[in-house]
Amino acid sequence: MNYNGNKSYQTYISGGLSGVASLVAIYPTEYLKSQIQFRGNQRTTMELIRHTYSRWGLRGFYHGMSPLFIASAPRSMFKFVGYETTHYEMRKRGWLEESPNARNFIAGAAAGFMTAGGVSSLTDNIKMKGIYEQTQNGQKKTMRESAKTIWKEKGIRGFYRGLSSTGLKEAMTFGLRFFFYHPIFTQLHALEAQWKQTCPEELQKNPLTSAVAGGISGGLVCLINNPFDVTQTRMQTNYQGQYKNLANCVWTILREEGARTFWKGAGYRSLRAVPGVMISFGVYESLYKVFHSWNQS
Repeated sequence: MNYNGNKSYQTYISGGLSGVASLVAIYPTEYLKSQIQFRGNQRTTMELIRHTYSRWGLRGFYHGMSPLFIASAPRSMFKFVGYETTHYEMRKRGWLEESPNARNFIAGAAAGFMTAGGVSSLTDNIKMKGIYEQTQNGQKKTMRESAKTIWKEKGIRGFYRGLSSTGLKEAMTFGLRFFFYHPIFTQLHALEAQWKQTCPEELQKNPLTSAVAGGISGGLVCLINNPFDVTQTRMQTNYQGQYKNLANCVWTILREEGARTFWKGAGYRSLRAVPGVMISFGVYESLYKVFHSWNQS
């Protein structure tokens, strides 16, 4: 990445805008993925699409997006700022110099925990409440109505329902994403330099290369950490109290539904993650490059 301890505003702005661009592009797949993972939802993909479109039109596929849209900028800022600053501090102290990939994972995981506690748990619970009410009860609630319902039922704790599963998922997601991103980018950058017949060290970072590396890493992560996403969805929609805690949730799913359930929605997550992470990393690198050129002029 780019951060060297100076001009942190570049990371804040670049990270925030990249999150907004990514969310708008991929939210319909997030909506479908969440419905697939609901306990007891037996509709096929096409049935879900037809049902949503017939009742609410195209807008139905964006139901529940409002809290994520509002939080997309700060969430993306937490991700990139958390990673960049943690990675910078580890480099400055000489930690894990011999294991750069491990350092990337730890910095990404730290960013994930920051994001979960600061943004994701609140917004995801509001999102899941809106989708749950629309899917299970046929009630289309606004973001404000969903938030009021959560507050009335559980108070402030309701917005942190499933925080442990959310934190684990975000930590694994960002940790693995940055773990894969850097070696993939290095290989693609070397291939680009070879194609242009120059040395990788003399070739400027190409935002398109960053986007492709991000997309590949995003797809790989979805296949690995989908169980964390399933348990997060179940814990956040645990309105009837069928799960006592995270461990009980995992055991109940295994006992009653089988291990394959942990990979429900993986296809949707990949459809969302590959273009979403491509856009996120590509926009981030592009904006950072623009800011850097302004500072040099």
